[in-house]
Amino acid sequence: MKHRPLRRAWHAAAVSCLFAASNGAQAPPPVVRAHAGTIHALTIAPDGRLMASASLDTAVKLWLLPSLQPVTALRHPDRATAAAFWGGSLVSGGADGVVRRFALPAGAPLNSFQAHPGPVQALAPTPDGKLLASCGSTADHAIRLWSLDGKLVRALEGHEADVNTLAISTDGTLLASGSDDRTVRLWRLPGGEPLATLKGHAGDVHALAMTPDATILVSVSADRTVKLWSLPMGKPLASLRGHTDVVNALAITADGRLVVTGGDDRIVRVWSLEERKAVTAFEPQPDSVRSLVVGADGTIYAGGAAGHLRMLPIAPAAAPSQ
Repeated sequence: MKHRPLRRAWHAAAVSCLFAASNGAQAPPPVVRAHAGTIHALTIAPDGRLMASASLDTAVKLWLLPSLQPVTALRHPDRATAAAFWGGSLVSGGADGVVRRFALPAGAPLNSFQAHPGPVQALAPTPDGKLLASCGSTADHAIRLWSLDGKLVRALEGHEADVNTLAISTDGTLLASGSDDRTVRLWRLPGGEPLATLKGHAGDVHALAMTPDATILVSVSADRTVKLWSLPMGKPLASLRGHTDVVNALAITADGRLVVTGGDDRIVRVWSLEERKAVTAFEPQPDSVRSLVVGADGTIYAGGAAGHLRMLPIAPAAAPSQ
């Protein structure tokens, strides 16, 4: 059965009503048990009002920001491993290799397609909403570009191991991918031409993010480092150290000045891109940090391995850098 997309006016009105109702709610607690399994992905909608969390407990949940009021919970038949807001809808990827697309805010199913033979590790939409990039693992090292109707536009090949993470520039012309082959690759969009292969990590690359002006790419790895690269060609700029275990997650603030990282040492660190040093280290989280996003108001949302969702303010600093 096919489902028609919700009308944009209805969608806007529904979200506005929810948002207005949330403004009268009490502030959420600093730690919420959001899922019964690892929160593998967090993503915030372009308007900043909705956040989605994808978990290995098979659920994809929608939350209203900043109140963290739950909106709806969607279920995958297998582990939910990726999520993104795309073309006015929510898309999620699962361990079954399927990408599913849902209407907002209620979550009615729109369409789905088999994207990879193994788990979908990450999803990244272009800013214009025309394309969605996906990457998989286990049996498939390709990055694929999709149209809204689920048709394959092209496949990008070159990585020699599982591809874990994707990032797209705000102008939609540059795609970065990170892999277990310990490299970061840069591709031109929409054509998918390879631009550069960045080498320097001594471990699997787990997360990537670009500054809003697309001048710096940040990568984190199992080698415990945070690396900075210039764009568009990927010249190495700095290697930042401070984490004492695998670094899993990464986010950049909207103004492009700060980088937030987290990993298996359970520490969330905030780094200054200008000074290229850590400026804040929060107290250890309840569990290993597996996903991160930063809201428009500067709130850090950290997803944990045991399903905890932690809210941390970037300022004032919670603890001195360490």
